[in-house]
Amino acid sequence: MHLDPTQIRDSLITRGFPYTSPKNLLISVHTVLGRIKEELDVIMPEAGKPAYRAKSSLIVDKLAANNVEGSRGKHARTLPPLYPEREKK
Repeated sequence: MHLDPTQIRDSLITRGFPYTSPKNLLISVHTVLGRIKEELDVIMPEAGKPAYRAKSSLIVDKLAANNVEGSRGKHARTLPPLYPEREKK
């Protein structure tokens, strides 16, 4: 499923991602999307907003690997998995 930047931001907020304001978080989402654009499948729906999806699960795995407790200093948090059904049992 493709998500637009606002949906990505709302998903991060729902998952408990720390943020100072929704506007600043949306700016950060746009920044990250720009940095990983080669890893993304982008569509332009009729509404005119681009929507994004990872081309493969590799980018999801990379992002999850960077979400290790302590990897971002004192503000690091462990977030729920993006795809719980993929978790090893």
